[in-house]
Amino acid sequence: MPHDETYDWSQFEVNMLYSADQAAVFDAWSTSGGMESFFARRFNYKNTNSSERSPTEIAVGGDSYWLAFHHPSELEGKVLVSVPPHHFAFTFGQMQIDVHLHPHERGTHLQLIQTGIPTDENGKSSSHLNCRSCWIYYLLNLRSVLEHGHDLRDVDLPDNPVSIHIPHDFFGGSITD
Repeated sequence: MPHDETYDWSQFEVNMLYSADQAAVFDAWSTSGGMESFFARRFNYKNTNSSERSPTEIAVGGDSYWLAFHHPSELEGKVLVSVPPHHFAFTFGQMQIDVHLHPHERGTHLQLIQTGIPTDENGKSSSHLNCRSCWIYYLLNLRSVLEHGHDLRDVDLPDNPVSIHIPHDFFGGSITD
C-alpha cells in the first residue's frame, strides 16, 4: 500500500483469473449454494416476497441475503445488481461489493471492487486492509473450489475456522453474535 496522502482508502480493487466459464463464476456469487462453497458457512438469498431462494437459484437486484460465517458472526444485506454473467453487486455492512466478470483467453477475469469504506483509522485497518486481505483469501478459495473441488477453509479449527480473523464489531454493529 502506498504511504501517500493521495491514496484512496475509501475503496480497493482485487483481480483474479479463473479457469472456469463466466456462468460458473457468476453462479458462485449469485446463488446461496455458490456462496456456501467458498465464502460463508450458511447463506441464503430471499426474494422481495421474503421467500428463500433455492441453493441454485440466481439472486436478483432487490433480494436480501443473510449469511453466517464459520466464526461467530452473521450479516444481512441487499443485492443491488444481478446481470448474469457479467455483474453482481451487494451491500456488505455499510460498504458495497461489485463483482465484474469478463471473458479472458484463460477463462474468466474477476474484478472485485469494494467501496464505501470508512476512512477513519479504524476503517483503514479493519475495513480496508482486513477486507482486502480476506477477499484475496476467498477469491483464491473460489479458484480452488472451481478448478480443483477443494475448499481451503479450516472449518474444523474451533477458534478461527476460516484462517482469517474478522473482529466481532467489524461491520459497524450490523452483525449479531
